[in-house]
Amino acid sequence: MARPIRWTMLLCVLLVGASVAVTASELRISTPTQPTTLDPAFGIGMGEYMVNGLLYDKLVLLNASMELVPCIATSWEASDTADEWVFYLRQGVQFTDGSTLDAHDVVYTFERVLNPAVGSPGRGTLGPIAQVIADDDYTVRFVLSVPYAEFPVHLALRWGGIVPAGAGESLSHTPLGSGPFTLKEWIVGSHIRVEANPNYWDPAVPGVNAIVVKFLPDAIAEIIAFETGELDIIAEVPGDLLTRVRRIPGAQIEEVASGSWIPMIMRTDNPPFDDPRVRLAVKYAIDRQALVDIALGGRGIPANDHTIPPNNPYFLDVPVREQDYGMARQLLEDAGYADGFEMELVASMDRPTRARVALAIQQMVAPLGIKFNVTTMSHDIYIAQVYRQGGAYIGWWGFRPTADGNLYPFFTCDGSWNEYVYCNDELDAILDEARGELDLERRTALYHRAQEILMEDGPALIAAYTSWIGAWHPHVKNFAVHPLTWFDHLRWVTIEN
Repeated sequence: MARPIRWTMLLCVLLVGASVAVTASELRISTPTQPTTLDPAFGIGMGEYMVNGLLYDKLVLLNASMELVPCIATSWEASDTADEWVFYLRQGVQFTDGSTLDAHDVVYTFERVLNPAVGSPGRGTLGPIAQVIADDDYTVRFVLSVPYAEFPVHLALRWGGIVPAGAGESLSHTPLGSGPFTLKEWIVGSHIRVEANPNYWDPAVPGVNAIVVKFLPDAIAEIIAFETGELDIIAEVPGDLLTRVRRIPGAQIEEVASGSWIPMIMRTDNPPFDDPRVRLAVKYAIDRQALVDIALGGRGIPANDHTIPPNNPYFLDVPVREQDYGMARQLLEDAGYADGFEMELVASMDRPTRARVALAIQQMVAPLGIKFNVTTMSHDIYIAQVYRQGGAYIGWWGFRPTADGNLYPFFTCDGSWNEYVYCNDELDAILDEARGELDLERRTALYHRAQEILMEDGPALIAAYTSWIGAWHPHVKNFAVHPLTWFDHLRWVTIEN
């Protein structure tokens, strides 16, 4: 083994919010979507990610500066070939039921997420893990199927929250973690309240008593709550409401290029999107800069139908596809849809932007005879009835910190996030090879080819990458907008009277 990289854990002080009185020990934050589960293996929405980041610890964390910092693991090291990684665990960590966290819990956590029978949506996101082994009570070894130099970053992902060995379905509404907070109250449709874990392993964390996460799907209501002081932080400010937020006295605002994408999903197992020419025709119909201006309020950058944004080192820097109705009509005619087609296009109401994107697409494809009947619905119904089921709908995904994480689980044939039912053998082979390629030049070429395939054949119209805008009142300290739209870093927030 090479010498281990040693890290010093960042100490954190957090102040949190309640739903009634405001004190120095409460922080109130909002999210447009409420959790459907508090089991970290199954979270798929912002509300779940936000709360689980407070209830569970991971081996490592990525802070808002995109630095990998220790958490349950105090240090780690790789073999010379980067196909084995050893993590050394912090001792004395307790779950909130008083049991001690050790290597066997870590093994169970990852084996559970990776087990296809469990059905975790995070299964394909944690890297090429072949085996997880407890070398002793406080040493865990990950054996990879291929060498992978960026592997530790994957363990900071949302599905890496450590749970006790044997924990199962009860985690959905009875979470059991080792994080800085414990669940106190969950009022469906209103809020979740978490309170400080008195036995947390870091005595400086948290520095407050409670956090209240309020569920406010209506953006205007959220802004009003912030204006009147009922919220301390807005995690996500819609671009069209930014001017109003700027007028709030003292409001602190930060906008970062997040790399998040808003795809129009085109399921490939049924007509018309089983034909790649139809998918490509829809892509050619879009004026991407106009979509950014209209649907995102100018808060974003045009995209080329793949999930690698310009701030990623593997980004394929080619001109953005221009709107070309002539090319689109020819593709539709070749595919047997010269007169277009009609179908439903669904958008969840968790974010107004989804509906605006759907309406912009509807208008842009109309000259081709394509009629998208835009339907909006609550996020709960969308998840239950449309996600991974609908033929065409508007998704929303946060950027992952590696190229592999942005591509492999979404677009490989068996990818855990492959909501498109898409399968391209060439792309699978390329992404498998890229995972194990240690030569940077060769790995870059592989990821460039993957982006080319998705631009032409891929099952998603991805017209833009979004900016991420957060706002907070000046008494909130040490908060920053996370480029990956994560919320583990709330543990580092403080409140000043």
